[in-house]
Amino acid sequence: MPATPLNPAERFSALSGLQIVFIPVIAAATFVPTRPEIDAGTDLTSEVMDWNGFTTKSSTFDTPDLTRFVGKIPGKIESEDSSLMMYLDRSGDDVRTVLPRDTIGFFGFMDAGDVADALMDIYPIQVTTFAKVRKMDAATVANVEVVITRIPIEDVVIPAAA
Repeated sequence: MPATPLNPAERFSALSGLQIVFIPVIAAATFVPTRPEIDAGTDLTSEVMDWNGFTTKSSTFDTPDLTRFVGKIPGKIESEDSSLMMYLDRSGDDVRTVLPRDTIGFFGFMDAGDVADALMDIYPIQVTTFAKVRKMDAATVANVEVVITRIPIEDVVIPAAA
């Protein structure tokens, strides 16, 4: 009997529905937010110009033995430096009121938007840098650099609205 083929993916881009929400508090130790916790957050989507990071990878350890082959086992899980580039408002009514330096919370990345039963990834974060970037030929933005403080929770089901 042949192997079962993988379901063909419906390919998509972040430009086709990604929503990024800052969630200040998630009470559960699992970091799975409730609908009221998501609703208490701030939808950053319309002000995000770009982002970097928000990935993790595992290091490895060599496991040599008395053969020529050196096997490996998984090691520590690490995150790369991450940031959001966000537009600033001349009057200051923008992300600087939500994500100043040292802010602790969570980013929810919702690939299909805030749609019940769709999936999202939760990144526990702390803001390390809030830097204004001014240029002669571009909109003024803030580079909001964050560290990922715990292992992100991937593919969490988005709860329905009450």
